[in-house]
Amino acid sequence: MHAMVYHVPGAIEKYGNVKQFTGQGVEKNDDARRVVKRKSNNLDSPTDVLLTESRLRSLRKRERTPRTYNKQNVTYWDNGIKQSRAKRKRLSFQMSE
Repeated sequence: MHAMVYHVPGAIEKYGNVKQFTGQGVEKNDDARRVVKRKSNNLDSPTDVLLTESRLRSLRKRERTPRTYNKQNVTYWDNGIKQSRAKRKRLSFQMSE
């Protein structure tokens, strides 16, 4: 209890407020609550929290590598796509002057 009386007034003078030292939003319980509310199927919440944290920890240093894609028919992408789209039925009527 002496911390509130002795240390907090000095911290307020030095930093202006003590909100930055609360730790709210970075605590373990906050992370667990976020998993349960957003990423869980809520059947077995503690297991979901542990599995999610384990998965995130194992994937932390990995990056997604994009798949390579080679266009099979290059002429289609140059001219054929315009022709095939021109043949489609239009839902809206375009007036020409």
